[in-house]
Amino acid sequence: MSLRRFLAALQARNLEFLRDRTALGWNFIMPVLIVMGFAFAFSTGEQDLYKVALFGQAQDDAQLQTFLETRYIDFIPVDNLENAIAKVDRHQLDLLGKL
Repeated sequence: MSLRRFLAALQARNLEFLRDRTALGWNFIMPVLIVMGFAFAFSTGEQDLYKVALFGQAQDDAQLQTFLETRYIDFIPVDNLENAIAKVDRHQLDLLGKL
């Protein structure tokens, strides 16, 4: 089969597809609507995307307090460093920081 024949058949099939409005709707519009529907159905309120454990004593620094109010990050104070490292290793915490 020559390349010209293949390209002619491909072009004819693409033109046929573009003329069929039902096929365009099912292939382009419906997947977007389905994704938007699932996003709406399974979304909850504001969620924390990251869990960050903080080891040590917090200081009264204004910049630190501003940072601790960052959206989508849940800061968790920890007392035992070994347990916190184990949780990071098991992906129960995303990050471990020292104050």
